[in-house]
Amino acid sequence: MKSISKSISKASILKYIFEILVVAFGIFLGIIVSENISKNKRKKELRTSIDLMLEELNFNRQNLKNSVAYHQILEKNYHKLFSNVTENELNTPYLKSKYAPINKIENWKGPMIPSIETSMFQSIRTANILQDLDISSIQNISKTYSALENFNQFKNKWWDRFMSLNSETKTRDFMLNFDILFSDIVASETRMIQRIDHEVELLKQIDF
Repeated sequence: MKSISKSISKASILKYIFEILVVAFGIFLGIIVSENISKNKRKKELRTSIDLMLEELNFNRQNLKNSVAYHQILEKNYHKLFSNVTENELNTPYLKSKYAPINKIENWKGPMIPSIETSMFQSIRTANILQDLDISSIQNISKTYSALENFNQFKNKWWDRFMSLNSETKTRDFMLNFDILFSDIVASETRMIQRIDHEVELLKQIDF
């Protein structure tokens, strides 16, 4: 009788241990599945974010290329108009000069300096989606967008200077704005195109 009781007791203990192991394995399996689901979700979000950044960068690159092409044409027409400007004319208020109004510059459509879009990157950075990338990739992306934001600031400073022109502005100062446009601004646009080209290639190489 004692032997039967001991056998039942051992069987109960083994059953209890087995049930605990089953529960523990179920919990462990649940954690693994949950982690995999979470990892796949983050990977999908990261891939989508990279695609959106590529779209934004390509959009900016095309606008910059269009701007450079326009500025190169505008520069030729600008120099054609001001090719024989005299020292006396340089010191004359621009609006009273024979070079005014500004649309005497052939093909003039405005400065046409593009505003660089960074809103997609800002949203992705705020959502902390890039955290799964390696440090090098994160740094490259941040540096690229920092350079693009600096371009926007430089462009805004030029616009402030351009819009501050008034009836007393000398032709010399008017022309200085265009000298900056055709040299510094165009050079910056070209650098941004190169920077974007490099970043686009790096983003395409990211292994998910």
